[in-house]
Formats: sequence, structure tokens, C-alpha cells
Amino acid sequence: MQGENVMNQTETDVALRENLASYLAGDISLKHFSAFFVTSSWLVERLGETREFADEIYLRLAEFSNGDWDEDELKKILRPLLETVDLRDAKEVSIDVRGSD
Repeated sequence: MQGENVMNQTETDVALRENLASYLAGDISLKHFSAFFVTSSWLVERLGETREFADEIYLRLAEFSNGDWDEDELKKILRPLLETVDLRDAKEVSIDVRGSD
């Protein structure tokens, strides 16, 4: 059962990161990313490390919705979340999103 939870955490983490990278690269809209994020967030509540990542995204989306940031500022704030991430026993995965400015 614990192995299943780890797999779900990894799959959820990867899906969140892939969708965030797609948004930052301009491949999907903020509306599409937000819809994905909201529908995925119920699963994140049950997952440890992925929850911290998702909480950071949630905070930034809330600040954007409050008018604290424009969309370009939001992207600049979210981009560092993808620079280097640890998945599966400290193997590093880097996603390059710098070309989307």
C-alpha cells in the first residue's frame, strides 16, 4: 500500500510540474492550468512533499487573483519552482522554461 502512495505522489508531482511548465512556456492558458490545478488539488492534500509544491502554486494563484501580480509577474514568480526538482530518491530533473519570455 505504501508503494502505491509513493507512485501516486510521483505521478501527481510530475503532472503538476508538467502542467506548470506548459503554462509557463505558453502551451496552455492560465485558465487551463488553473482548472487542472483545482481538479488535482484534492489528491495533493494526501501527499507529503508534493503538497509543499502545490501550496506554493496555490498561494501565487491566490495573490494573482487578488490583483497582487499581473500575469507576467506571476510567471516570473512561478518559474523558479521548476528550475531544479528532486523526484524519486533524489534524482534531479530539470525543466528548462527560460525560453518562454
